[in-house]
Amino acid sequence: MLAVVTCVGVRAGPAAAESSAAKVKRLMTKVLKAKNPKKTYNALSKSDKALIKKELTGGARKTRILGGTSANATMNSAMPQNSSGTCWSKGIEASRWGGITKAKLLSVTITTRVCVASGAVTSVEVSEAFQTVYSAALGWHKNGVSDSSLNAGWEGRGVGRGEFTWGAGDWDLLFTTVCGQMRLNADMVHYAGSDSCSVSG
Repeated sequence: MLAVVTCVGVRAGPAAAESSAAKVKRLMTKVLKAKNPKKTYNALSKSDKALIKKELTGGARKTRILGGTSANATMNSAMPQNSSGTCWSKGIEASRWGGITKAKLLSVTITTRVCVASGAVTSVEVSEAFQTVYSAALGWHKNGVSDSSLNAGWEGRGVGRGEFTWGAGDWDLLFTTVCGQMRLNADMVHYAGSDSCSVSG
């Protein structure tokens, strides 16, 4: 009896598709390192431009109350720095994350200091305000940070505003502002943090 043996070859599968995160990093690096970044960006396809825009603007906005207190609640409690004194302070970090890479890109950190007498706020200041661009933030640059405060009587409000740009050389594609705000109550116990840029509302 004649046996017939059939050999079936195994076809090599296609190479693994490039991940969206890897692709957006490659595209951004291509633009940022080009001799003419603006021309290189404009030559990209519509879908590639959309991918870059999503990375730059489509990510999460997060806040973190400094000192380990949860930032998820809108109103929290904390002991003043000096329980026998009339002033206390609290800080917050507000950050922006990549829409594709999910990496931390930018942040602003501020500390609000409030002094109280007879149950009312007597002075408010932003004692610290600075901005950070993280290593994963390809093409982002710091443009300076400003701050302002407001004495509402029953609480003191302090906000820091960090200005950032994305681009290379003398070409900028995008400008953005990241804000961190702390509001400290005159009872020297309650506070609220947010990424709102306005102290008036």
